[in-house]
Amino acid sequence: MNTEIQKIKKTSPKKTNSKSKKTGINKIIKVSVLTLIILTAMFAGFSLYSVLNYDRIYNGVFVSSFNAGGLTRDELTKSLNTNYSKSIIDKQLILKYKDKVEKISVNDIDFKYQIDKAVEEAYDIARSGNIFKRVYDVFKVGKDKKVIEMSYTYNKDELEKAIEDLNKTVSNPVKNHEIKFSDDKVILKTGHIGDAIDKTATYKLLEELLKKAVFKTIDVPSIKTNPEKIDVEKVYNEISKKPQNAQFVAEGKTYKIKPEIMGRSIDKSVLASIINEIQESYNTEKVLPVIFSKPDITANDIQNNLFKDTLSTFSTRFSTGNTNDANRGVNIRLAASKINGKILAPGEVFSFNDTVGERTKEGGYKEAHTYVAGKIVDGIGGGICQVSTTLYNAVLMSDLDVVRRSNHQFTVSYVPFGRDAAVSYPDLDLKFRNSTKWPLKIVCYVTNSNNINFSLIGKNDTPTKQVILNTKTVKTIEPTVKNINDPTMNVGTTSVVKSGGRGYVIDTYKIVKVDNKVIKDSKIHTSYYRPLTREVKVGTKKPSSGTTSSPVATKKPSTNIQNVDDVDNPQP
Repeated sequence: MNTEIQKIKKTSPKKTNSKSKKTGINKIIKVSVLTLIILTAMFAGFSLYSVLNYDRIYNGVFVSSFNAGGLTRDELTKSLNTNYSKSIIDKQLILKYKDKVEKISVNDIDFKYQIDKAVEEAYDIARSGNIFKRVYDVFKVGKDKKVIEMSYTYNKDELEKAIEDLNKTVSNPVKNHEIKFSDDKVILKTGHIGDAIDKTATYKLLEELLKKAVFKTIDVPSIKTNPEKIDVEKVYNEISKKPQNAQFVAEGKTYKIKPEIMGRSIDKSVLASIINEIQESYNTEKVLPVIFSKPDITANDIQNNLFKDTLSTFSTRFSTGNTNDANRGVNIRLAASKINGKILAPGEVFSFNDTVGERTKEGGYKEAHTYVAGKIVDGIGGGICQVSTTLYNAVLMSDLDVVRRSNHQFTVSYVPFGRDAAVSYPDLDLKFRNSTKWPLKIVCYVTNSNNINFSLIGKNDTPTKQVILNTKTVKTIEPTVKNINDPTMNVGTTSVVKSGGRGYVIDTYKIVKVDNKVIKDSKIHTSYYRPLTREVKVGTKKPSSGTTSSPVATKKPSTNIQNVDDVDNPQP
């Protein structure tokens, strides 16, 4: 047993040494690892510092196809100017379409690359955000690359104008069918395919070339457009037309003649067959089997029959012996001048008031006797009714349609009773229609001997026509007498102040004969004339005693009804 104890004692120091040795190795390992970590951290920190403080453009950055990595901003600016801006001086884009060429200079469109902007965008990559984002961005761009498209500016309007200029030169617009009309022929002409530049596609092509700084000749794309199909119904309706007479258009005292329109017709089935035959042919002409029909009245017919015959003439006379009559004469001449030369188209209605206008002192009209509310007073334009009445009688003698006419309140002396025409602006008018199928001219003149004459000039289609006017007195109405006591006149004496006048009811008839045969006999109107009160002064002065009464003395009336002819309020 002692021996074994001794063995154990002898072996124990060896185990202690082995353990100590192992502990030392561990310490060395730990120190080495720590040192490595420290060195790695120092290297990483140095590398990170270097990356974040790099004053050049990071690797992997491209401007279009140019590698900008590792360059400073100044170096990149110089390189881009050399490869882009300087390289495009005097460069041209050439558009070619068939045998036509359009050259577009970069100077003409003010084309410029934005170098400074591209440089700043390249330099700014991986320079925003926190440290970790920046480091990530640096490694990512180095791996995946980052391409910055070179931006540029140019005058868009000038580029579009260059494209449009070429299009104007080379384009052949689509043309649809057309119908050509002449006096005796109708031609159907087919259209053709349109051929024009595709301006939108051309513009995109040019933009791509400018973006890549590539300047070359490009073939311009085009657009083809087929003409519309010919519509049989539409063509038929366009051809078919009823004949239209030439038209006479009166414009006051002047006129114009619109030419006639020939009538046209065509068999629709025949037209459809022709269209089907030439539908797919281009620029082909075909004379269509159109039947023409002539209208009843042509422009030559109107011109040849224009103001050829005098349909009627009528005149009245007036006096100018005193102030009132002289003023009437001025008014008559002025109104007549307004009407003279007036032209009426067939069917057109003449209005006395519209033609003569308002009668005013400023217009040159004078004061003369007129009828107002059953009394004789002075008014502007007195005498005008003699003009309307004279014209009215010429109208009756021409057998024209009378649209509106009114008689005076009292009778007038210059025409038979029942044949007067009163006017008063603006309410009382004389109107008649040109009921012939030809133009009509009103000719009016006043002679030095105070005759007012109206003639209606047109075309007389029935030269043997006669118009006869008759009047019939239906009723005579005696005037009332108004006695006015006058203390300055002796009893038994009288003096007529106003002679007054009878009233009448008159029927007017018109007989129309052709070849001496009556074709129309009718009453055209009834005229109602009021009686004009007779005014008489009666003496009431008693004679002195011993004085013998003198014979009754009668003075002439102070006003003559025969010189008054205008009216404001005519009887119905």
